[in-house]
Amino acid sequence: MKNERSAADVYGGMPAGEMHDIVNRCAGLLAGAYAGAAIATATGTGTGTGAGAAMSIGEGTGTATATGAGTGTSAAMPTGTGTGTGTGTAQNIPSLHLQEPSVRRERPLNVVLIVEESLGAQYTGVLGGAGLTPEFDRLAGLGWNFTQAYATGTRSVRGLEAVVAGFPPTVSDAALRLPDAQSNFFTLAQALRRQGYRSRFIYGGEAHFDNMKSFFFGNGFDDLYDRATFENPAFVGTWGASDEDMFAQLDRLLSNPPNQPTLTLAFSVTNHSPWEYPQGRIEPLGEPASVENTVRYADWALGRFFDKAMRSDYWKDTVFLVVADHDSRVFGASLVPLRHFHIPALILGADVPARSDERLISQIDLPPTLLSLAGIRAEHPMIGHDLCRAEAGGRALMQYSDNYGYLRDDRLLVLEPHRPPSQYRYTAPETYEPAQLDPELAREAQAHVLWPAWMYKNRRYTLPPSRSTA
Repeated sequence: MKNERSAADVYGGMPAGEMHDIVNRCAGLLAGAYAGAAIATATGTGTGTGAGAAMSIGEGTGTATATGAGTGTSAAMPTGTGTGTGTGTAQNIPSLHLQEPSVRRERPLNVVLIVEESLGAQYTGVLGGAGLTPEFDRLAGLGWNFTQAYATGTRSVRGLEAVVAGFPPTVSDAALRLPDAQSNFFTLAQALRRQGYRSRFIYGGEAHFDNMKSFFFGNGFDDLYDRATFENPAFVGTWGASDEDMFAQLDRLLSNPPNQPTLTLAFSVTNHSPWEYPQGRIEPLGEPASVENTVRYADWALGRFFDKAMRSDYWKDTVFLVVADHDSRVFGASLVPLRHFHIPALILGADVPARSDERLISQIDLPPTLLSLAGIRAEHPMIGHDLCRAEAGGRALMQYSDNYGYLRDDRLLVLEPHRPPSQYRYTAPETYEPAQLDPELAREAQAHVLWPAWMYKNRRYTLPPSRSTA
């Protein structure tokens, strides 16, 4: 397990009530919209000292020496001290809300997350890159293609944290490697288990890498298929079985479904140094052992799988996401090199219409969107946007070493450790024009960098005890 650095120590603090208000507003969550929400559902009075009253959630009155007037019951939170009384249904999960699906279905769709290792937009032809991905480019014309999707970080665990859990980035390690996130931490699998789903993880390497096995098994996943379970793989390299072997395993599982809907996470390994792949699949360009050629092989394997999937019985019952975990070669002189956070993201399958979507989006927007498309009505604490809603999108959140980038439209707000925030007008791919600081945007960025650290520390990124959402 790795570091649990305090975001407040790095970037400065903010009253928790203000932080939650800002984050919930940006997520489009309305106070009291659902009885299970922790906002505006409790009433009462209380007193507290220090941060106790200030970190309470819910309506009411109180006092706190740190901030003056407080809200809610000070004893509800683990920090600070105090006493108070109150009534209501607050679960103390500040972002908990009920999400209605955009599509009503008699039977919810199967959900497949295909996470492509290190596939940045710089390689992807349809996104203006080097044109090494003809298969992805072809598939992009058949599904819902996001042209301005941004990763939350530069490591696989960060991308998995965003795509599987909808969790924003922090200055700490990703949730997969944090000790208090190994159980009772929200993931899509945790939510879908309550909907009768079975969840599987497929990985060509060793699943214990980066603590994936512990995190996934502790947070809702039921089955694991890693290198040791692959039968007669066509090729095994340093990182494990090839992408075509991973896709063969995925096809086998989807072709032989259990008597229940499924969530399947399939994570590729080939596009990684030392750039190994089976011979005879592509004609190498230049030096065979190169990132350019592993990108081309990974793209070949992706297209081959979807050619088969589109002819299968499971196609009409499944929604697929294809997304990169992060770019490769993430570097640059800028405080946050945005072009190296630009990634492909594509949803296709079932009845997903073909469209090119130019909205600015984050990886954390994809899990709520998949729930919506699958026809699932569920409560969850994710603050990502359901992109099926026309007004959604418009911002991205990125952690680059100790620097934090908050991009809203073309305005980039950068937070650095122990320094004032700075703001830029961004023009892709690499133009950063210094701009006058917008205090409201700066508070918005600070709230979003503090929020995941607070939710983790206080163990609020989870679901309340099971109950019907019918």
